[in-house]
Amino acid sequence: MKKMLLIVVLSLFVCKSVLATDISGYWSGYFSSNLVVSSYVYMQLDQFGKTVNGTVSGDDGFKGKIRGTVKGQNFKFKIQQTTKKCKGNFKGNATVHFKYLKTIGEKLQFEDAQFDLKSSTSYYMEFTFTGKNCKGTHKNGEGYVVKQ
Repeated sequence: MKKMLLIVVLSLFVCKSVLATDISGYWSGYFSSNLVVSSYVYMQLDQFGKTVNGTVSGDDGFKGKIRGTVKGQNFKFKIQQTTKKCKGNFKGNATVHFKYLKTIGEKLQFEDAQFDLKSSTSYYMEFTFTGKNCKGTHKNGEGYVVKQ
């Protein structure tokens, strides 16, 4: 009986480890806030256990460092904007999903933007954020990124 219980406990531990969310890799998508109508965003993330570190950039010259923690399908993060003439700090939360929102052929449709799915996995993240930079206080920030 003790051996059976040990096998069940070890099996559950192994299954939990295999199913852990890994968000390492390259992500691309868009974001918006009360101060930004819509802008593309790119993230390179490295995950070690629950800890995530990486870089963030955007088409408008935005650059920054991102760090955070993953718990289940939730990713809590902070971004330090390092753009020379526009420093800032942001914090946010993301939910990792394992399916596409809506596909159109080989494209993923996010409101007014489409992303090519040819090299994508089935991961995407929805996120919300707040923070301040040279443009002012960002409220109601939101976005989507697709793992490439």
